[in-house]
Amino acid sequence: MKKIAVLYSTVTVVLTLLTADLYACTGIRTMSSNGDCFRGRTMEFAVYFPPEVAYIPAGYSYTGTTPDGETGKQWVSSYSVTGATGFGLPHIIDGINEEGLTAAVFWFAHYVGYQDWEGSVENTVAPWEFPTWILGSFASVEEVEAALEQITVAPVSFGEFGFPPPLHYLVMDETGDCIVIEYIEGEPVVYDNPFGVITNSPSFDWHMTNLKNYVNLSAVNHDPIELSGTTISQMGQGSGLLGMPGDFTPPSRFIRAVIYSCATPDSNTPDQGVLQSFRLLNQFDIPLGASMQSQPDSSGNPVYDYTLWSSVSDLTRRRYYFRTFQDSQIRTIDLSALEGEDFALYPMDGTTETIEDITGYLR
Repeated sequence: MKKIAVLYSTVTVVLTLLTADLYACTGIRTMSSNGDCFRGRTMEFAVYFPPEVAYIPAGYSYTGTTPDGETGKQWVSSYSVTGATGFGLPHIIDGINEEGLTAAVFWFAHYVGYQDWEGSVENTVAPWEFPTWILGSFASVEEVEAALEQITVAPVSFGEFGFPPPLHYLVMDETGDCIVIEYIEGEPVVYDNPFGVITNSPSFDWHMTNLKNYVNLSAVNHDPIELSGTTISQMGQGSGLLGMPGDFTPPSRFIRAVIYSCATPDSNTPDQGVLQSFRLLNQFDIPLGASMQSQPDSSGNPVYDYTLWSSVSDLTRRRYYFRTFQDSQIRTIDLSALEGEDFALYPMDGTTETIEDITGYLR
């Protein structure tokens, strides 16, 4: 039985996180006509932390963290889980369980308002512990919704950051059923998510309303029109998406994510579905240098937001796929092949990406 250790880092990291507002993660869903379901996401962050993938077996013991250090919720996971984590913690920030349920965290600055915990210490968890409780305890979105009254998500400061991370959560099961959970003014707000898409602030209902501003967009090219006896035709492919926002702000990424994920063709095989999801995620990669804070960090270095890693969860086959900024080779973990093993961590970065010289093949 393992307990959770809270780690501490440098003042530089804390100050950078407090002054930076650059966290541009994007989540998508794709589904095939035969029922295969895939959830993909990018991970952007203003400070680099070495990412890891974890395997957490069923039967793992947890103790929740409270703002004042009291013992919070205690539970034992019912399902094995795999996915991304950091700092060596047995807490999943993006992952899947053996029942095909997936959960992920996304930054939710300026809008989050966690719950009052003082009257429910025994049910309290920290914001980064919440998705691990979900994945270890439930098999479907319906079960998660029914159990939200059993948990209190409190404003607990994370040791590495020095403040409570502002998060909202996407939860999806193998049927494609999807919800977004946001804590606003001390209350959990649950939204049905018909697109399986998520970005960052503002709240999810605002993004859904904002979609109405883009009802003219379509993946289908516009037909020529006649004006004063003159035929006006498109200059090239893509005229149906003229006016689609192309910047990296959360509202613009949300619009693109809905359009691209709804327009993607059906995949014939599960592997094709995984690759299709990664190709969609390419549209949300933020190149290093393309998005940066106006002020440097406390050491005088520029603060960039860029895509550290991307992942795809195959909810049907219970597999977790990922690639990183340092290594774009897609790697996978087959959760069904790991049941009964011990808790394990593996660095996501792996080796530095290489370039293959094929000149010799052309001689």
